[in-house]
Amino acid sequence: MGVDQTVLFRDKERMKQVLDGAGIRTPRHASAQSASAVLEAAAYVGYPLILKPIAGAGSKDTYRCDTKHELDEAVRRLGHVDTVSVEEFIDGEDWTFDTVCVDGQIQFFNLCFYRPRALLARQHQWISPQTFAIRRVDQPELEPGRAMGRAVLQALGF
Repeated sequence: MGVDQTVLFRDKERMKQVLDGAGIRTPRHASAQSASAVLEAAAYVGYPLILKPIAGAGSKDTYRCDTKHELDEAVRRLGHVDTVSVEEFIDGEDWTFDTVCVDGQIQFFNLCFYRPRALLARQHQWISPQTFAIRRVDQPELEPGRAMGRAVLQALGF
C-alpha cells in the first residue's frame, strides 16, 4: 500500500469520510482540534457520544460522554491529543473482520467479538478481556457483517 492508502487505516476521520462516500453506514462524526470545536461537533453528533484520538488504538484515550459535564472532563483528559474524533455512540457488539489478502483478493477471513466490549474493558482495568473467534464464519446470520467487511476493504482500496 502507498502512504495515502495506509493513512486511511490510521486516521479514523478520513476512513469514515471514505466509507460515507461509499454508502457504508458510519456513526455521525466530526474531527476537532480545540475544545470549542469539540463542543460544536457534539452539537452536531448529539449525546451520547464517543470522544477519541484520530489515530488511537485499543480504545486508549477513548471516552463515552452522556452529558456536557462528562464531555468537558474528557476534553481535559485529552489535552495531550492534537486531533480527536467526536462520533455518535451506537450501542452494539464489538466485532472484527480480519483478513489475509493476496493481490487484493481475500484468501482467508476471521470473525471475532469481544467480551466485554472494548471500551468497557479499557475503563475497568481489573477486567480480563476476551476475544472470541467464530468457528463457523459461514453462518447465514453473519452475512451482513461479512458483506460490510468486504465493502469496507473495497472502499479503502485494500
